[in-house]
Amino acid sequence: MIFGMKMPGSTSPMRLAGWAGVGSLIAGSAILIVTISRSAWAFAPLFLGLAIFYPAQRQLKLGVDKDLWTDAELEPLRRRVAHPAWMLLFLGAFAALIICDIVTNLSRGTYFIWALLFPLQMMLSLKTTLKLRPPEGDGGLLKLQNSGPIRSEHWGNSR
Repeated sequence: MIFGMKMPGSTSPMRLAGWAGVGSLIAGSAILIVTISRSAWAFAPLFLGLAIFYPAQRQLKLGVDKDLWTDAELEPLRRRVAHPAWMLLFLGAFAALIICDIVTNLSRGTYFIWALLFPLQMMLSLKTTLKLRPPEGDGGLLKLQNSGPIRSEHWGNSR
């Protein structure tokens, strides 16, 4: 149990996602701290952030996989994580990193973008944790068991 996180099912998925968010922000801040202080101790926030993020994400994944929460309990968190603003922010930061690389040849200014990309990537991994699973026995995207062979009147003909 880390920082008040309980076993999955005994705490809300929103709280676990909140802890994961806090951990990702602390870990991302390590990039800025390293560039400012240039000290090995500046990596402490990275390890602290990862020590908060990964157990929270693991407990959230375990709870989702074992159906410890109902879909109604997970729905508010799924809506927040699936919001398109996360992807737009991630893509915008990535585009800014590429532009800064071209313009400044990766000067100090891009460390802020790396500090933003790092927590965004960690938070986007929560999105995959919370995705809806296909119903049991679905077998994939297409159900091809009852389909016949594909036929075409035009196969082999040149246009």
